[in-house]
Amino acid sequence: VSAIDARDLPGVKNPKSRLYWQFPAPVKEDYKISREEEEEEEEDKQSYYVNMGHAVRSIREEFPLLFYKELNFDIYRDDIVFKDPMNTFMGIDNYKSIFGALRFHGRIFFRALCVDIVSVWQPTENTLMIRWTVHGIPRGPWETRGRFDGTSEYKFDKNGKIYEHKVDNIAINSPPKFQMLTVQE
Repeated sequence: VSAIDARDLPGVKNPKSRLYWQFPAPVKEDYKISREEEEEEEEDKQSYYVNMGHAVRSIREEFPLLFYKELNFDIYRDDIVFKDPMNTFMGIDNYKSIFGALRFHGRIFFRALCVDIVSVWQPTENTLMIRWTVHGIPRGPWETRGRFDGTSEYKFDKNGKIYEHKVDNIAINSPPKFQMLTVQE
């Protein structure tokens, strides 16, 4: 804001008055958004939604089969971070190893395994949440069933690729150890 003495301006009747006004800041040409930049930004936005949609669809279709089929890893960044309540792993190779180990141990310790997706929701634009349940029948002479409930939180980058997968709220619902007997009179 600048002040100019009124005596310097012709036609001002009160010589003691001062005039105040703001001078506009010059706009540099490189700050103006060109039509090409707007189109490029729109293409990036479209690419984000296409990639994210592909990732969501892949997860919904492949997650239930994770004990029997390798997942589609092109929806993840190479530097993905996997977190569970006890561990943190970094990198796509470690991420692939985790799911390979799940498939391997699932085949060894269980006769049958299945994953149910209970719900899918998006709390923020770049986050996807999935509540899931794993049902299993362990190998062995006893008739029992196992159940594991949990959530997976996926975070997306500006390109619609997953950069973080966090598993949480894991609850193991094991069957009762003793069979309840009725009281007979």
